[in-house]
Amino acid sequence: MKRLYSKCVRMVLLFLWLTGATAAMAQERVVSGTVRDESGSAMPGVNVIVSGTSNGTVTDTNGKYSISVGSGARLLFSFIGFSSQEVEVGSNTVLDITLKVDVTELSEIVVTGYTTERKADIIGSVAVVNSKDLLAAPVPNLSQQLQGRASGVIASGSGTPGEGAKIRIRGFTSFGNSDPLYVIDGVPTKDASRVNPNDIESVQVLKDATSASIYGARAANGVIIVTTKQGKSGTMKVDYDGYAGPAWIPKSYYPDLINTSEYRDYLSRQYDPAATPIFSHPLFGTAGSFSVPDFYVVSNGIKAGFPAGAPQVNPSLYFLPKNDYSTFYLINKTSAGTNWFDAITRSAVTQNHQITASGGSDKSTYSVGLNYFNQDGVYKYSGYERFAVRMNTSFKPNQYFKLGENFQFIRESFQNATGGGARGEASAWAQSFRMVPYIPVNDIGGGWGGNGIGDSGNGTNPLAQLYRDKDDQRINFKVTGNVFAEVNPLKDLAIRTSFGLEYGNYFTKDYVLRTYERSENTQTASLNQSFSYSLAWTWTNTAAYTKTFGDHTVKALVGTEAIKAGIIDGVNASSFAGFDFEDPIFMSLNTAINQGVTTSPYREPYRTLFSTFGRIDYGFKDKYLFNATVRRDEGSVFGAANRVGTFPAFGVGWRLSEEGFMKGIDFISDFKLRGGWGQMGNQDRVNPLDQTATFRFNPGLSNYDITRSQSTLAVGYTAFNSSTDRAKWETVESVNVGFDASVNGGWDVNFNVFSNKTKGLLVNQPRAVLGGLLRTPQVNLGDMTNNGFEFTVIKRGKIIPGLDYDASVNFTHYKNVADNIDGNELSFISGSASRLSNVWRTQAGHPISSFYGYQLDGFFKNQADLDALTMDGKRIGSWRYKDLNGDGVINTDDQTFIGNPQPKFVMGFNLGFRYKNFDLSSFILWNYGNDLFNYTKYWTEMRVFRGGISKRVLYDGYNPATQTGTLPYLGRIDGPSADDGYSDFIRSSVSDFYLESGSYLRGKNITLGYTLNSAVASKLKLQRARIYAQAINYFTITKYSGPDPDIGIQGGDLFMGLDDSAFPNPKQIMFGLSLTF
Repeated sequence: MKRLYSKCVRMVLLFLWLTGATAAMAQERVVSGTVRDESGSAMPGVNVIVSGTSNGTVTDTNGKYSISVGSGARLLFSFIGFSSQEVEVGSNTVLDITLKVDVTELSEIVVTGYTTERKADIIGSVAVVNSKDLLAAPVPNLSQQLQGRASGVIASGSGTPGEGAKIRIRGFTSFGNSDPLYVIDGVPTKDASRVNPNDIESVQVLKDATSASIYGARAANGVIIVTTKQGKSGTMKVDYDGYAGPAWIPKSYYPDLINTSEYRDYLSRQYDPAATPIFSHPLFGTAGSFSVPDFYVVSNGIKAGFPAGAPQVNPSLYFLPKNDYSTFYLINKTSAGTNWFDAITRSAVTQNHQITASGGSDKSTYSVGLNYFNQDGVYKYSGYERFAVRMNTSFKPNQYFKLGENFQFIRESFQNATGGGARGEASAWAQSFRMVPYIPVNDIGGGWGGNGIGDSGNGTNPLAQLYRDKDDQRINFKVTGNVFAEVNPLKDLAIRTSFGLEYGNYFTKDYVLRTYERSENTQTASLNQSFSYSLAWTWTNTAAYTKTFGDHTVKALVGTEAIKAGIIDGVNASSFAGFDFEDPIFMSLNTAINQGVTTSPYREPYRTLFSTFGRIDYGFKDKYLFNATVRRDEGSVFGAANRVGTFPAFGVGWRLSEEGFMKGIDFISDFKLRGGWGQMGNQDRVNPLDQTATFRFNPGLSNYDITRSQSTLAVGYTAFNSSTDRAKWETVESVNVGFDASVNGGWDVNFNVFSNKTKGLLVNQPRAVLGGLLRTPQVNLGDMTNNGFEFTVIKRGKIIPGLDYDASVNFTHYKNVADNIDGNELSFISGSASRLSNVWRTQAGHPISSFYGYQLDGFFKNQADLDALTMDGKRIGSWRYKDLNGDGVINTDDQTFIGNPQPKFVMGFNLGFRYKNFDLSSFILWNYGNDLFNYTKYWTEMRVFRGGISKRVLYDGYNPATQTGTLPYLGRIDGPSADDGYSDFIRSSVSDFYLESGSYLRGKNITLGYTLNSAVASKLKLQRARIYAQAINYFTITKYSGPDPDIGIQGGDLFMGLDDSAFPNPKQIMFGLSLTF
């Protein structure tokens, strides 16, 4: 009975267990799906866990998963570098998930010198730039993309097609070349154009010695580390990114110049009809009765204006010979006038197409990128074109060994890169305000209009110039890359060797065609060609050891590096003998009428650098941090006694947020104090020939008649290069103190205070009076300091459910001052513009490249003013300069520092929103506190040459009756009543008249995008599809009267801030498409 009872109990229990299990099984079900990133790519290795349980799985190589869940379950998806996402399963059996990048977490791993570090462990000053932010600027060069994107980085660039921006990190560290070092996949270079921006995966900017001194001799100006896209294991993924759209120059950029009838009035104000002899203009007639004719004729026998219907303007007389411009007859329509800026500009199209294929397995990965970029210049007949190919592969046959390569091939061509398409006095922009308004673009026969009539200046028809230069080319072919191998003989030890190559092949072709329409014509056509190549290689070997034991973490790195750079060979070839056919199709060096071709081969001496370096990082409890770096460089450009430079650095960090006394402060999730000191070097200005005195053979300079027979010349040589072995390394001593903080609510703050002091600045040794053309070497003659602070603030969050935002502000302030020039407070380095002397002065106690000249002090208004001050060319209505020393005489003793081209601060604002499938982002740049030298005023308001004249000259000159005006009195320049307020002294002197505020606030870009939902994309056989529209340079707020204020630090480091008619940055609208297959 007992047995029967026991058996019944067991049967009941078994029944209850089976019933419960069946019910539980009935409640559980299988949920499956695919996990992708924001680009639509499948994500292998994603953790998928049922929240609150240990039940979990991971996605396969195609991003797919399958997991059993019960009712009411929630799934948690997580992956390193992405924001975790928890989703309620509900009644779904298929659940596809898109994980978003966690920017904060991604920035935890930062590429630094020869290695990587966690952001939490970084003690130095390192800025991480998001590659997506870089691509928001549709430009072909990384240096342009960096403008305003990172604190401590100052950039300035023009709109010249294909041209990069000038980059300075925390001010200026040298008198000659403060360009940063770019390290592209481990290959050092000074050329930012060696990487296609579309291929960039990450960018880190090393700004202080603690982070950058491991690069030693090349780190003084900062280091920008660029890592290109690498392949990942998984099936092949193909991405296409493309955009296209127009660019144009707004009419508000044009100078406000007088038209044809106003030019007649301008002449009437200058010439006295009572003067003897009376002034006569070949077009407008005689003083007192100036008029605007309908046409003017230019030929050998006629240069005059005529009314419509005159026999001289009969079209049948028109004659322009093809091959002989000595006899011609041109008829030009005059009265309509010409806006030369409209004539030379156009709406130009920019387009970019990028295809990237990537994939791999657990043994190998690959990433291949193809790019085509074309930028038509807003100047007619100008442009830039680039083809780029990138190949990155890696192979890992086992856990101990890895090898791979990273190579980039770029071919770029510039149309009209010289002459009219360039910058400066000869540029098309400058010639547009040097041309008088009454000259037409074309004569009635379709030829070029010009100033051959006389008394119309010597400017060049800028459209004719652009057209004649349309076949001028500069073609560059560049190869940059490396091959590497890594061995891990021990778990914590990695040994790596890398051999990098930087090759360049450069070709230039420059046609100079004959002209017929100018007052100063080119009589003989010519062709100039040049070809050169450059080669540099870098061999780097490192051993890195990482060990964690208990609360201690130690990382050690040692290495050697050998560099050979500056291997340059080339040849210049020219033919000035003329051509039968002045069409570039038929013009080559061997088709000249006279086969004489001048060739000039050349070779530049190379430089070598051998370095050993080491670094150690130590952390205790992830709370107390220390690192030390030392690099020893031996450079061939210095004399034997000074070749070795040793550059140490150290840093300390304290993560206060890990201390017990911070635990109660819940709103601060991370807070780290850090500081560092170190030294970095620079040798870029030193020529390898500086150690050796050289002589050259030149028949015109060195041959002489030794026998006095006047029939035989003896060969002689002249001194060309003086030498010295005393030059030493420029050394930058860097101090940086700062903190990093993360605050609950999505706030991240980075703050730095810095001081960089350059000792032993390299400058050309002053030449002795009797030195003649002797080239002098570089010597150490100065010191300089840059002090400042910078910060970056980032905020992320939600406004309402589904509406996310991210915002950031970066701010940079620095103050530059020259501490010493040749040990004498009165010593200085000066610089001149093409027509004005001593525009700049660099002197102890002042910023480098400061503007120097006279200060305006109103006008001479009456005789008492004239009697009170001695000044050349003074008269009532002319400017008066300040008598700074009070001696009653205006001379060079009254010149002073009048402006600074360096900004007081630069700020960048980023703001982005995401709502469902829409995204909106914008970037605004604020540059404040610098002065610009508006050189255009010299041509348009100083009345130095015949040409375009500012309306201010006619309407805002000094009025003796009201004693008002901003420019000198526009009066008679001839006759008994000559009273013009413009004197030769005023025209030739530098004053603060030319200076204007260079501050500006510019909307750099704003982008609206839409990403198709996955269901629609899937029907189109796509993983992801996004379309977007973008406006670039969509607004600018500035007081600067020139076309573009973004010229602050352009020019040489000692000659900045001059508006030399560079290509203005155009406005653009772009439409883009991104697809993932």
